[in-house]
Amino acid sequence: MRKVLLFIISMALLLASCSTRLKWSHLTEQAYGLRVVPEKKAYANISNHDILDQHVKRGEEIFAKTAKMLPAFVGDGLSCSNCHLKEGRTPFGLSLVGVVNRYPRYTKRDRRIINLRQRIEECFERSEQGHDIPMDGKAMNDLLAYLKFISKNTPPGTIAYGYGLIPLKPNISPNLKNGRKLYFEKCALCHGKNEEVSQTVPPLWGNASFPWGAGMSKLPKLTRFIYANMPYGSGFSLTLEEAQDVAAFILSHPRPIFKMRRNKNGKQD
Repeated sequence: MRKVLLFIISMALLLASCSTRLKWSHLTEQAYGLRVVPEKKAYANISNHDILDQHVKRGEEIFAKTAKMLPAFVGDGLSCSNCHLKEGRTPFGLSLVGVVNRYPRYTKRDRRIINLRQRIEECFERSEQGHDIPMDGKAMNDLLAYLKFISKNTPPGTIAYGYGLIPLKPNISPNLKNGRKLYFEKCALCHGKNEEVSQTVPPLWGNASFPWGAGMSKLPKLTRFIYANMPYGSGFSLTLEEAQDVAAFILSHPRPIFKMRRNKNGKQD
């Protein structure tokens, strides 16, 4: 009887997991207008052990150690992989598997059509308080080579399961007091109690953190990132509402102000 009961419970959990995945895939397709490639297929053979091409390898290294490899173009000491976990290969960890199929496209923020090179440039400016990297330079081409490599299992018109962030949002206002409590219980051990700068863990506020204007400075985006990925290695251990509380607490602290370096036509001012 015990074995039968355990089997029933395991099957129920499996069915619930499959149902959730189908729901998230459907919501992702709605959000991006692209067909979703299943996780097992999309993320196959794209780990660092599978990289043979030197351009791709250097692109991966830039993702992992951006400030170290491109110090002239990074102002806050962050790396791409601080937000795009495992160099963009973590489902719902701001995954970039399939990103090459999303550009060129029109963006409301820019009010123009931009290509992937321009979007990468914006990341350096907005999220890393940096400067333009040469559009046709070696670093840019290496980054593009890497993004094409990790997108090799997503044909045109598709993106990977887990692309970007979890397609959910809480329906209540954040509780800043609870966010503070959860931060010191769940986050401070790694991220510190103040604005500590670490070689491995990014500061979440202060001058070395991401500025206002970065994607992570938006409450809905930071909430969804925390929900699926934090504490690191224990994603989905917080409720969506708790993740929002933590995000609100993080964003209640000071950080640099992003200064636009481009006019509406995409040219430097």
